[in-house]
Amino acid sequence: MKILSYIGAALLGLAPLNAQILINPYQFGGAAPSYVLKDSNTGTSVTANNVTFGSASRMGAGSFTAGSSYTLARVDVYVNTVGTPVRDITCQIWSTTGTTPDTAIGTESAAVSTSTFPSSEGIVSFYPAATIVSGTTYHIVLKGTTSSSSNYFQWHRTAGSHRFDQSNDSTVSWTSPVTSIQMKFAAYAFE
Repeated sequence: MKILSYIGAALLGLAPLNAQILINPYQFGGAAPSYVLKDSNTGTSVTANNVTFGSASRMGAGSFTAGSSYTLARVDVYVNTVGTPVRDITCQIWSTTGTTPDTAIGTESAAVSTSTFPSSEGIVSFYPAATIVSGTTYHIVLKGTTSSSSNYFQWHRTAGSHRFDQSNDSTVSWTSPVTSIQMKFAAYAFE
Protein backbone atom coordinates (compact mmCIF):
# COMPACT_ATOMS: atom_id res chain seq x y z
CA MET A 1 0.00 0.00 0.00
CA LYS A 2 2.75 2.45 0.94
CA ILE A 3 4.84 1.66 -2.15
CA LEU A 4 1.81 2.09 -4.43
CA SER A 5 1.11 5.44 -2.79
CA TYR A 6 4.69 6.58 -3.49
CA ILE A 7 4.56 5.48 -7.13
CA GLY A 8 1.06 6.86 -7.70
CA ALA A 9 2.00 10.26 -6.30
CA ALA A 10 5.19 10.35 -8.37
CA LEU A 11 3.36 9.42 -11.58
CA LEU A 12 0.80 12.15 -11.00
CA GLY A 13 3.59 14.67 -10.48
CA LEU A 14 2.46 15.29 -6.90
CA ALA A 15 5.69 14.19 -5.26
CA PRO A 16 9.10 12.83 -6.17
CA LEU A 17 9.38 9.05 -6.09
CA ASN A 18 11.44 9.15 -2.90
CA ALA A 19 8.95 11.38 -1.02
CA GLN A 20 7.37 9.87 2.05
CA ILE A 21 3.61 9.91 1.70
CA LEU A 22 1.72 8.37 4.57
CA ILE A 23 -1.83 7.29 3.96
CA ASN A 24 -4.02 5.68 6.56
CA PRO A 25 -5.01 2.41 4.85
CA TYR A 26 -8.28 2.32 6.83
CA GLN A 27 -9.51 5.80 5.88
CA PHE A 28 -11.24 4.54 2.74
CA GLY A 29 -13.28 1.81 4.38
CA GLY A 30 -10.55 -0.81 4.81
CA ALA A 31 -10.82 -3.31 7.61
CA ALA A 32 -9.37 -2.41 10.99
CA PRO A 33 -6.23 -4.38 11.91
CA SER A 34 -6.53 -7.75 13.62
CA TYR A 35 -4.24 -8.64 16.50
CA VAL A 36 -3.01 -11.91 17.94
CA LEU A 37 -2.13 -12.24 21.64
CA LYS A 38 1.56 -13.04 22.22
CA ASP A 39 2.38 -12.41 25.91
CA SER A 40 0.17 -11.55 28.87
CA ASN A 41 -0.51 -11.53 32.57
CA THR A 42 -4.22 -11.05 33.14
CA GLY A 43 -4.63 -12.91 36.43
CA THR A 44 -6.50 -11.75 39.52
CA SER A 45 -5.24 -8.41 40.84
CA VAL A 46 -3.59 -8.04 44.21
CA THR A 47 -5.66 -4.94 44.82
CA ALA A 48 -4.16 -3.88 48.16
CA ASN A 49 -0.78 -3.14 46.61
CA ASN A 50 -1.44 -1.54 43.25
CA VAL A 51 1.43 0.62 42.08
CA THR A 52 0.50 4.30 42.16
CA PHE A 53 1.58 6.97 39.68
CA GLY A 54 1.24 10.19 41.65
CA SER A 55 3.09 13.48 41.87
CA ALA A 56 6.58 11.98 42.21
CA SER A 57 6.55 9.21 39.62
CA ARG A 58 6.94 10.10 35.97
CA MET A 59 7.81 6.63 34.68
CA GLY A 60 6.85 3.14 35.76
CA ALA A 61 8.25 -0.06 34.26
CA GLY A 62 6.86 -3.57 34.54
CA SER A 63 9.03 -6.44 33.33
CA PHE A 64 8.01 -9.51 31.33
CA THR A 65 9.85 -12.30 29.51
CA ALA A 66 8.80 -12.89 25.90
CA GLY A 67 7.35 -16.32 25.17
CA SER A 68 7.98 -16.02 21.42
CA SER A 69 9.53 -13.69 18.84
CA TYR A 70 7.24 -11.13 17.17
CA THR A 71 6.79 -7.51 16.17
CA LEU A 72 4.83 -5.79 18.91
CA ALA A 73 1.83 -3.78 17.69
CA ARG A 74 -0.33 -3.19 20.79
CA VAL A 75 -0.04 -3.28 24.59
CA ASP A 76 -3.06 -3.38 26.90
CA VAL A 77 -2.51 -2.38 30.53
CA TYR A 78 -4.93 -2.83 33.42
CA VAL A 79 -5.38 0.49 35.19
CA ASN A 80 -7.80 2.70 37.08
CA THR A 81 -7.92 6.34 38.13
CA VAL A 82 -8.22 7.83 41.60
CA GLY A 83 -9.71 11.32 41.68
CA THR A 84 -9.59 13.15 38.35
CA PRO A 85 -6.02 13.03 37.04
CA VAL A 86 -5.20 15.17 34.03
CA ARG A 87 -2.07 13.84 32.40
CA ASP A 88 -1.00 12.25 29.14
CA ILE A 89 0.55 8.79 29.27
CA THR A 90 2.71 7.06 26.65
CA CYS A 91 3.96 3.48 26.45
CA GLN A 92 7.28 2.17 25.17
CA ILE A 93 9.26 -1.04 25.43
CA TRP A 94 12.70 -0.92 27.06
CA SER A 95 15.48 -3.48 27.00
CA THR A 96 16.74 -4.83 30.32
CA THR A 97 20.21 -4.96 31.84
CA GLY A 98 20.30 -7.31 34.80
CA THR A 99 16.81 -6.68 36.18
CA THR A 100 16.57 -2.92 35.49
CA PRO A 101 15.16 -1.08 32.45
CA ASP A 102 18.08 -0.01 30.25
CA THR A 103 17.27 1.53 26.86
CA ALA A 104 14.09 2.44 24.99
CA ILE A 105 13.64 0.33 21.86
CA GLY A 106 11.25 0.62 18.97
CA THR A 107 8.68 3.38 18.71
CA GLU A 108 6.86 5.06 21.58
CA SER A 109 3.04 5.08 21.46
CA ALA A 110 0.95 8.18 20.99
CA ALA A 111 -0.16 9.79 24.26
CA VAL A 112 -3.41 8.70 25.88
CA SER A 113 -5.13 11.05 28.32
CA THR A 114 -5.94 9.71 31.77
CA SER A 115 -9.36 11.35 31.33
CA THR A 116 -10.18 8.27 29.19
CA PHE A 117 -8.98 5.77 31.82
CA PRO A 118 -11.60 3.77 33.76
CA SER A 119 -12.35 4.59 37.40
CA SER A 120 -12.28 0.88 38.32
CA GLU A 121 -9.91 -1.75 36.94
CA GLY A 122 -10.10 -1.82 33.16
CA ILE A 123 -8.03 -2.00 30.00
CA VAL A 124 -6.31 0.90 28.26
CA SER A 125 -4.63 0.16 24.92
CA PHE A 126 -1.38 1.69 23.64
CA TYR A 127 0.23 1.16 20.24
CA PRO A 128 4.04 1.14 20.55
CA ALA A 129 6.16 -0.84 18.08
CA ALA A 130 9.16 -3.01 18.92
CA THR A 131 10.88 -6.19 17.83
CA ILE A 132 10.47 -8.78 20.59
CA VAL A 133 12.79 -11.81 20.87
CA SER A 134 11.74 -15.05 22.55
CA GLY A 135 13.23 -15.63 26.02
CA THR A 136 14.33 -11.99 26.43
CA THR A 137 13.18 -9.88 29.37
CA TYR A 138 11.76 -6.45 28.55
CA HIS A 139 10.05 -3.65 30.46
CA ILE A 140 6.75 -2.03 29.50
CA VAL A 141 7.35 1.61 30.43
CA LEU A 142 4.45 3.98 31.05
CA LYS A 143 5.54 7.63 31.03
CA GLY A 144 3.64 10.75 31.95
CA THR A 145 3.79 14.27 33.26
CA THR A 146 3.41 14.84 36.98
CA SER A 147 0.02 14.67 38.62
CA SER A 148 -1.06 15.23 42.21
CA SER A 149 -1.11 12.95 45.22
CA SER A 150 -4.92 12.96 45.18
CA ASN A 151 -5.42 12.64 41.40
CA TYR A 152 -3.48 9.76 39.84
CA PHE A 153 -3.80 6.38 38.14
CA GLN A 154 -2.88 2.88 39.26
CA TRP A 155 -1.40 0.01 37.22
CA HIS A 156 -2.73 -3.29 38.55
CA ARG A 157 -0.54 -6.26 39.31
CA THR A 158 -0.58 -9.88 40.43
CA ALA A 159 1.85 -12.04 42.36
CA GLY A 160 4.63 -13.28 40.09
CA SER A 161 8.35 -13.55 39.46
CA HIS A 162 8.98 -10.16 37.82
CA ARG A 163 9.36 -6.59 39.09
CA PHE A 164 8.25 -2.98 38.85
CA ASP A 165 10.66 -0.02 38.77
CA GLN A 166 10.01 3.72 38.96
CA SER A 167 11.95 6.73 37.77
CA ASN A 168 11.26 9.94 39.65
CA ASP A 169 13.20 12.34 37.47
CA SER A 170 13.84 13.18 33.84
CA THR A 171 17.39 11.81 33.97
CA VAL A 172 16.00 8.27 34.21
CA SER A 173 17.19 7.05 37.57
CA TRP A 174 15.33 3.81 38.31
CA THR A 175 14.50 3.45 42.01
CA SER A 176 12.13 1.74 44.42
CA PRO A 177 11.93 -1.69 42.78
CA VAL A 178 9.02 -3.88 43.83
CA THR A 179 9.92 -7.53 43.29
CA SER A 180 8.04 -10.85 43.11
CA ILE A 181 5.16 -9.28 41.21
CA GLN A 182 3.88 -9.11 37.63
CA MET A 183 2.15 -6.05 36.19
CA LYS A 184 -1.11 -6.83 34.38
CA PHE A 185 -0.73 -6.49 30.61
CA ALA A 186 -1.37 -8.12 27.26
CA ALA A 187 1.02 -7.76 24.28
CA TYR A 188 -0.15 -8.28 20.71
CA ALA A 189 1.27 -8.56 17.19
CA PHE A 190 -0.63 -7.93 13.97
CA GLU A 191 -2.40 -11.05 12.72
